[in-house]
Amino acid sequence: MHIHFDDTHDDSSIRKTSTFSVLRKIYPFLKPHKRAFAIATVLLFLSVAGELAGPLILRMVIDTAIPDKSVRDIVLYSLLFAGTFSFAMVMSYLQVMITTKVGLSVVRDLKEKVFRHMLSLSLSFFDRNPTGKLMARVESDSERVKMLFSDVSMALLRNVMMVFGTLGILFAADAEITKWIILLLLPVALATVPVLKKMRKLYRIVRSAYARISGFIAEYVRSVPVLQVFGATGMATRRIHVEGKHFLSREVHAYFWEYGFWSFLGSCEILAVIVILLSGRA
Repeated sequence: MHIHFDDTHDDSSIRKTSTFSVLRKIYPFLKPHKRAFAIATVLLFLSVAGELAGPLILRMVIDTAIPDKSVRDIVLYSLLFAGTFSFAMVMSYLQVMITTKVGLSVVRDLKEKVFRHMLSLSLSFFDRNPTGKLMARVESDSERVKMLFSDVSMALLRNVMMVFGTLGILFAADAEITKWIILLLLPVALATVPVLKKMRKLYRIVRSAYARISGFIAEYVRSVPVLQVFGATGMATRRIHVEGKHFLSREVHAYFWEYGFWSFLGSCEILAVIVILLSGRA
């Protein structure tokens, strides 16, 4: 059995493509599901509206019902809060079910097209690229596409709705404090953009390293009888160990940036609460 790895080929050097270019290529797979995405967006909007209504109901309980010592109002507001919370959860559940189904359908169609394309490639292509690595890339990248359409896209849209909805409610409640919040958010938002670009680059390298080590393992496992006959199992073990260390170093580097950045944002949240409380007291 012929085993060949092209060490001169580095996946991290793959040409970059813009996000819009990638989305434009994926759009044909998404087009048949536009109606489902529209329904999911409406459900998401209703879910966010329910979540935003919760604090307003609690505000009425704290500011009105409790000072008036009205048990009837407290019970009514509590039931309203429970109903709103349940409504938001049901809408969120339905939205997740729809987007998950869409994500699975998109990945199914994408995998089918990719495998059909792979079957049309020449032997020289498979000689330059181990089949294990190709399969790892197809599986891992398609799973990330599924996450994009089932989790990430709706999570981003939810966060955008929550931010603008929260700012709208804050402006209606107290415009002065809201101005302070926006002033605090601006530098954080500006600092987030380059960090996210850096993290995107790092995780592209991590995916390439993962595909590389998965490809080696797939090829070596398939070739175990040949490796044993020629006494090359030690070479295979050392090679996988080297690739494993390479993958680990890349992943640790990426996680260092990710968790360090989110920890920084967490500290900014505490600082923002302090400033808001001091501003409200003044």
